[in-house]
This record gives sequence, structure tokens and C-alpha cells, in this order.
Amino acid sequence: MIFNGNAIALMRTAFLLLGALALSTSVLNPNTGGYPQPAVTITEKNSGRMLRVFTDQPGLQRYTANFFDGSLTGKSGHPYLKRSALFLETQHFPDSLNQPQFPNTILRPSEIYQARTI
Repeated sequence: MIFNGNAIALMRTAFLLLGALALSTSVLNPNTGGYPQPAVTITEKNSGRMLRVFTDQPGLQRYTANFFDGSLTGKSGHPYLKRSALFLETQHFPDSLNQPQFPNTILRPSEIYQARTI
């Protein structure tokens, strides 16, 4: 699924980060421009551990390891199981070049690209 620029209320959709979620998606970060702002907060309900990502990028790509099937192993031989990992990547939207309403992603000679994620 490619983000098309339509902001949606995440609380009413499958884009909300829930344990049973089975999607890889781009999420709109409404807090762009200037100093990195909170883009997403993820809380583990049993322990209360929290991950908060701050960025100056307009998008956040999320992968939830839905295609891991236990055939790959990690440290100490532990298998990578379905939904056993979460990857977050701050970025511009995947189709930015073709969407004039999206932030510009063209880098001209002598221009410097900078992005901040905390």
C-alpha cells in the first residue's frame, strides 16, 4: 500500500499499531518542519516499556515481520517468528516524486540533505 496523501484518523483503522496487525504501511507525521517532533509512541502493555520516535521527516514506514516463519534464526539460535519484530524507518513518502502535494524530495547538485531522528 502506498500512502496517497489523505490523512486519516488512525484510531479507527487497521493502521493503529495493535498486536494482531498484519500490515506494512507509511504513516503521516503531522509534526514536520524544524526540530524533530514526536512521530509515534509505542507502548508494550504488559511491562509499560515505551518507544518514542522523534523526527523531522514527514513519514514513518513500519514493518511488523509478518512474513517471518521461524525458518531464520538469530542470536543463540532463536527463531524469528511472525510478528516477533517491529522496524520503524523515518522517511519521505514512497511516492513523493509523483505526488506534487507531498514535500519535495529532489536533491540538486550542491544541496545538502539532512534528516534528524531521535
